[in-house]
Order: sequence, then structure tokens, then C-alpha cells
Amino acid sequence: MRRRRVRLAAIGAIALGLGPGASSARADSPGSFQDNAGLRVTFGRAFVTGIDTALYERIELEAFSQVEASGGWVSGPMIGMIGGLEMWAGFEGSGGFGLPLGLNLGMRRTLLTGELPLQVFVLAGLGADTLMWDFAKSHTGFGLFAPYSTAGAGFDVAFVRLMVDATAQYRWQWGADDRFLFGLGGALGVHAPL
Repeated sequence: MRRRRVRLAAIGAIALGLGPGASSARADSPGSFQDNAGLRVTFGRAFVTGIDTALYERIELEAFSQVEASGGWVSGPMIGMIGGLEMWAGFEGSGGFGLPLGLNLGMRRTLLTGELPLQVFVLAGLGADTLMWDFAKSHTGFGLFAPYSTAGAGFDVAFVRLMVDATAQYRWQWGADDRFLFGLGGALGVHAPL
């Protein structure tokens, strides 16, 4: 009876991906998940309430999971977390900083395989600037959990990511007027499977 329980426990552990050799079996089977992580830098034009001309930049770490297709390259839905540091600056001495944290959902499709695989993707996300600070027109404001949304599309060439990025934020704060910020720009990143 005891041997039977041990065998059943071993079979269950392998089926759940907890036993020896289970991770290699999962990585080769279509429909399993592949985890990825990387670094991304985004730069673009910011349209800020009450500010004539501004630019924005974000440096972010992202981690996402995706359904793996046969051949080792992922294709299908993905979900991930992203967080980092952002900055916007106007040409008349205004600007701000924030610490965004968000959740992204998207889809990625493999177009070409080989030594330099090409994949196309789209994503959308929601999150918050967990901590933010703005200064404009002699007023300084501080805020917590200011909401934002983001959307993007682009290409992954091997482990390099090129994308177009759009973000919309409502920067509510104490000490200064609340502001709406819309950013449109490009991003360059690198990522790798974990």
C-alpha cells in the first residue's frame, strides 16, 4: 500500500511539473507556459495639460508568461507585470517623476523561425504611478496611485524588442493642479526566457 502511494505521488508531481525531469518535458510540449523577463527604455512626446511642449521617458523591468508553441518559440496570449521609473519634462522648466507599476495583457505571434526569429505582438495594460512628483508653474505636487493605461505594438527580433508605445495618465496630486498626460513614443528593449 505504501509503495502504491509513493508511485501515485511521484506521478502527480511529474504531472504538475514538480518532479525531476518535469521542467524539460513542459518546455518541449506545446501549450505549456514560458516565462520571460527583460529591460525596456521608452522615449517620446508628452502632451500634458497646461504645458506647451514636453517629452517623456521610462526605464522599466518587465516579466511575462506566454503559451509556448512547438519549436520552442512562443505564440499566443501573454500576461505580465511591468514596473520602473518614469520622467517627463517640459521646455519651460516643468516636469515630473513617477514609479509606475502595472499589469499587461497581450498576444504574440511568430512570423519567422530560425537563427533570427521574428515575432509580432500587441499589448494593453493598466496600472498606477505608485508614487509621483510634479513641478510646474511654481507649484509642486505629490501623488499616490495615479492611474494610467498603456497600449503598444511591435516586433521581437530574437531577444530584441522594438515597439510603438502610447500611454495615458491622470496625475492626481496634492499641492498642484491635477494633470492629464498622454505620451506617444518608441521603445527599445531586450528580454530572455527564464
